Amino acid sequence: MLAALVLSLVACAPQAVEARVDPAKPAERPRLVVIFVVDQMVPEHLDRLRTLWTGGFKRFVERGRRFGAAAYDYAGTETCPGHTTLGTGRMPWKHGIVANDWLAREANSEIYCVADAEVKPVRQTERAFDDGRSPRAIHGDGLSDLLKRADPKSRCVTISTKDRAAIGLGGQHPDLTLWWDLAGGGFMSSTWFVAELPPFVTQWNEGWVERAKASDFGAGWTSALPENLEGTSTAEDDRPGEANFLDSRHTFPYAAPALSTPPTDKERARWASFVYHTPLADRAVLELSSRAVESLELGADDHVDYLGVSCSACDIVGHACGPFSREVTDLLLRDDRELEKLFALLDHRVGAGRWTAVLSADHGVLDLPETLVAQGVEAGRVSSKDLSGAIKATRAAVKERFGQDFFVDYDAGGMRLSSERMDRAGVVAKDVRTAAKEAFAANASWCSRVFTADELAELDRSKPWPDDLRFQLHSFDAERSGDLLFQPRRGFLVALGVGTSHGTSNAYDRRVPLVFLGAGVEAGLEPGAASPVDVVPTLLSLAGVAAPADLDGRALPLR
Repeated sequence: MLAALVLSLVACAPQAVEARVDPAKPAERPRLVVIFVVDQMVPEHLDRLRTLWTGGFKRFVERGRRFGAAAYDYAGTETCPGHTTLGTGRMPWKHGIVANDWLAREANSEIYCVADAEVKPVRQTERAFDDGRSPRAIHGDGLSDLLKRADPKSRCVTISTKDRAAIGLGGQHPDLTLWWDLAGGGFMSSTWFVAELPPFVTQWNEGWVERAKASDFGAGWTSALPENLEGTSTAEDDRPGEANFLDSRHTFPYAAPALSTPPTDKERARWASFVYHTPLADRAVLELSSRAVESLELGADDHVDYLGVSCSACDIVGHACGPFSREVTDLLLRDDRELEKLFALLDHRVGAGRWTAVLSADHGVLDLPETLVAQGVEAGRVSSKDLSGAIKATRAAVKERFGQDFFVDYDAGGMRLSSERMDRAGVVAKDVRTAAKEAFAANASWCSRVFTADELAELDRSKPWPDDLRFQLHSFDAERSGDLLFQPRRGFLVALGVGTSHGTSNAYDRRVPLVFLGAGVEAGLEPGAASPVDVVPTLLSLAGVAAPADLDGRALPLR
């Protein structure tokens, strides 16, 4: 078992320089580029399961160009920032997605990264209370926008079970973006993207629950792992620290919900949740991706198309059971086989050697703290009570000095103070934030460092800051980030009693796989520094499209 997984001031407007097709395009220019994301995949998975790969991951391992030191260069290692970085080639401070949710400035509430009340859901079920979803909060263009600007005939599609994953990959105006409908309707979208679902989606959605019931998951999720898992670092099925999920269990087998004929709305919703929490989610995403390739004829001509695919189940399962759990191993081996079906289709329809894919993840993850402690690694859990206690002590210290505490809200990553109330009170906001930082640090021994918005805002982004400052600066947006930002100690989870998570600047949360495969790619290992922010400029280079000057990434060497 691996010990510890190796333990904005500027709003980014679209670049004025137009993307253009380079007349000196490479001979192996792909017809289709694919960004394939496995949510919460750590780079160790590629090696620990090497002898068991038979499909798509085997292609990446044996034929791909792998960047072994790949890592995100920012602190907010969550799903929405990761997918948006992968889809735009920009850091969170530029694209504006600093977290999945950020604290509202003056209200005790959170803002979801892709929520948009101005658009409506497009789905095959009725659920009036749902907000729409869109990339409105994302600053700047994505890969799809740059390809379509260079060639309006390029087609761009992104699919995931998570809305924030599909939208983050999709840019501002892809042809189609789809995500899973937890109300039971199959895949859905919003009016930002389409007025109605295209026929190939509605056809897939029809009868999806009956097909799932008739599948090998009809009775539930049963382990299909081989008996001999020696050398794979796969943990025992029942470990301290695992969280219950699905049918309130954390060990195989997991029973499937009941289903009537015809299914009731509640049964469809229960099955939608079951799919979301199992390998069936990734199977559905890859099936629909194949249908998109066929129906929309992606990669069928010399206009470079883009397919963004994000498989989310590894994250859902990994949060509950840990990255080296039997559940995650089983899921990844199933994904390997399902991915090969998509790749075989691309070989057949697009042509072997005419498409390029990149494998990465939106973030890493910490192993279960209980497992790390048993291995002699310093790790632990910070209770919600300890966090709230530090917040209360901070509020009391600020109130004692300034007459009121100016508190708005907090979460595990930071704290928000009211600028409006500080203005009315006539206090210097910087002084309040500094006092709050000192009080919180004195009452949170689990926190290795506390940052204020002021100290981050004052940093010159062009200078080479130490890692902890640089990571926070790359995630800092003056409007959306908190007034105080917490950096937990390595190996510690905050306000999470069971399971595991991510979201810090620690190496285990930033490190991810990064492998290119296909047209224009020569197999090999690149040991130097690389980042998922490099994906967009690299794919643009392969496509013969000039990258805008405001991208944070660079075109990586693929030969």
